[in-house]
Amino acid sequence: MRLDLAEIQGLVANGYGDRPAATYALFEITDPIKASTWLGRVLDRIQFADFLISEREEPPFLKEEPWNLAFTYAGLDRIGLTSEALSGFSNSFREGMAHPHRARQLGDDKDSAPTQWLWGGPNQPQVHGVLCAFAGVGDGSDETDKLLDERLRAQITAANGLNLVILLPAQRSQKRHLRKEHFGFRDGVSNPQIEGLAKKPHADSLKAGEVLLGYANAYDKLGLTPRVRECDDTARRLPEARDNRALRDFGRNGSYLVFRQLEQKVAAFWNYVNDAAKQLDNGKDGVWLASKMVGRWPDGSPVTLFPDRDCPEEVNDLNDFLFSDHEDAHGQRCPIGSHIRRTNPRDTMLPVPQDMALSGDALQPKSRKKRIEQTNVHRIVRRGRTYGPPLHPDLDPAHMLQEDGQTRGLYFLCFNANLRRQFEFVQATWIVNPNFAGLSDDPDPMLAAGRASPFEANDFTLQGCPALRVPNLPRVVETRGGAYFFMPSRSALQFLSELRAPCIERVPSEESSDALELAALHVRKIQKDFERQPAPRHARRGFHAKSHGIVRASVRIDDDLAPSFRRGVFEPGTTYSAWVRFSSGSFTRQSDRKRDVHGLAIKLMGVPDLPRAALFERHTQDFVLIDAPSLMVGNVRQALAFDRAMVRGPLSLLAHLATHLDEALAIGRITSNPRGLLERQYTSVVPFAHGADRAVRYVVRAAPGQATHEAALGDEGLRASLRTQLDHGDFALELCLQTRGLSDLPIEDGRVDWNSEAQRVATITLHPEGFGSEEQEALGERMSFNPWNALEAHRPLGGLNRARRVVYRTVYELRARLNGHKQFEPRAPDEVRKP
Repeated sequence: MRLDLAEIQGLVANGYGDRPAATYALFEITDPIKASTWLGRVLDRIQFADFLISEREEPPFLKEEPWNLAFTYAGLDRIGLTSEALSGFSNSFREGMAHPHRARQLGDDKDSAPTQWLWGGPNQPQVHGVLCAFAGVGDGSDETDKLLDERLRAQITAANGLNLVILLPAQRSQKRHLRKEHFGFRDGVSNPQIEGLAKKPHADSLKAGEVLLGYANAYDKLGLTPRVRECDDTARRLPEARDNRALRDFGRNGSYLVFRQLEQKVAAFWNYVNDAAKQLDNGKDGVWLASKMVGRWPDGSPVTLFPDRDCPEEVNDLNDFLFSDHEDAHGQRCPIGSHIRRTNPRDTMLPVPQDMALSGDALQPKSRKKRIEQTNVHRIVRRGRTYGPPLHPDLDPAHMLQEDGQTRGLYFLCFNANLRRQFEFVQATWIVNPNFAGLSDDPDPMLAAGRASPFEANDFTLQGCPALRVPNLPRVVETRGGAYFFMPSRSALQFLSELRAPCIERVPSEESSDALELAALHVRKIQKDFERQPAPRHARRGFHAKSHGIVRASVRIDDDLAPSFRRGVFEPGTTYSAWVRFSSGSFTRQSDRKRDVHGLAIKLMGVPDLPRAALFERHTQDFVLIDAPSLMVGNVRQALAFDRAMVRGPLSLLAHLATHLDEALAIGRITSNPRGLLERQYTSVVPFAHGADRAVRYVVRAAPGQATHEAALGDEGLRASLRTQLDHGDFALELCLQTRGLSDLPIEDGRVDWNSEAQRVATITLHPEGFGSEEQEALGERMSFNPWNALEAHRPLGGLNRARRVVYRTVYELRARLNGHKQFEPRAPDEVRKP
């Protein structure tokens, strides 16, 4: 399977050797909504791996400052990843590196215990993510490092919902053939390639599924991957799960990142090996002994190929070798317990209790091939860098015997698809284990001396005749911080950026069919009522059939409108001609003395020619509101059940309410029989987008200082009260936005009153001219008020709004056909014609 390089973050596939400066900003998410918005903005700064296959003259290019981003399990939970996806991560990732049981296995005890860590431990602020940045094009001066740090600090801020836990600048990496870690040994020689990346076959390559989720691994299987329900990925950002089309694969093209800060005690190491070499009394010096412990000479050449001295020529990239091919099956050249032999045993004979053949003769081809295959299922891909200044500029062992008071070490970063089988196995079973490959008291001499688990061991054995033992190894590497991260794909990052964004919706799988059934229900209701009427018959609106009048209006957007509200039709100082319709919610034209929900609908004309939420009209914008802060149903399925009962008749409705007491109580709260319409406060009840970064509800209320004039309440009392009011001249209302704020007020539940402050954005002035005339009333009957008749900037949100898109349009088209009207949308207020 081909790798989808445009989806894979670049650091997984490439160490950015051309970008010598590196900084890692570890952060905590303090505000998930702000953090989601930040993630959406920072996506274009993230480097993906498609630059690896592009021609040098053509994009995509390696960015001058490539960034990569990864999250801990707690971070993914904090930013809002669904519980279904979180449960799909490995147990190691969920528990974390600092878990006490895991710390013992990894050798993180005593001074390396998580309680002593600088970051990532239980006594430190929780780490939710890491932003990795690389730079240094050209000469890469120290100024590059400072600017890189400053740019990361500018990202990890409270304004972005983040708190900086620690900033970890790495030492500038050198040219590849000179790159060494602080003990003075060539680094990065043995690092496998990911299958599918190399343009030519690579001798040391791993199956893609050993590093990336969603691809076949060394066992030709797909590993465990976190997935989300299809209804939780409404924007279809994530690829389909290969075995279940109802699920979306969050993990594909992502990888687990292991990050450990390892402090190196350089002078302690070289003082020890120099003294130990003298004790061996075999004529060898400390460099020889240290090279045996590492398994390579300082220049990188392997001791298996050059057992007595380093390579005399510039061929120290040699890595394509097997131990048994060079008289080294039993560790006579490269000791069994050396660092490189533990981290990549190659064809080393490892005890396999269940298969004695694999523990037998190293020269048997079948056994050797099987051992190599078993080694390769535990490999990792490293991307680490050093930190701190070198103890000596030339990394000369002869000058690294006195500490200078500064800390230095390695940021160990590696990628793998299975933490338990790969990194943790290598660390616990090969590095920390004193019984590795038949040894008895030998931990990794560089990384694991003096660890308490499984038992304290401090020896290093030089195989031969006779064998030599080097005792009392010091602890020269201590863990100072660590965490497990997951580095998501491009699609997964996009998905995360929208999780807690105000306008992200969650669509139940059954909602589409429910909306169609709801529309069909109202079609049958209107047709049945139409057929029962005596001539001349009139098809009523499915919602708010009784009109109390349609009024000319002008809507002026506030001059001092806040910048955050300037979206779509809301441009400061703009004035729109408009129509405003007042109505009652019942399908039948009942007396105004009865309790009911009352509606206010606004149609703006001459709106900007901007992208539309739906292609119904192009020049108008509708707002549909009621005089209640919430509904009695929360979603489409509940609305369908309620309307089914209502259409069947009063007895059916009573039976429904008897089993849905919450709906019965809500009806009592939201219905009323007011004496006037203009003193009421109207809300859109369901939310709408306000640009890409905000969700709002609309509120209309009387402007301050407006006096209301009530009329006596009768069967048509509300129309009479409206006429009385307009007889006194123009009347001013306020159009307000009720913001969702930074809380988790629901998008999908219409029963919840947001109860947040409503901020005025415009003034609606009602004009009495023509009110009550036959022509104006006929115009109002021909109009449709549809929340989806809107700019994309004001797109309706939530399930009830999504159902309205189907139902309102269906009802409008049915009424136009039954009443013999052409579908009509006014362009200007003087467009009043007799039917």
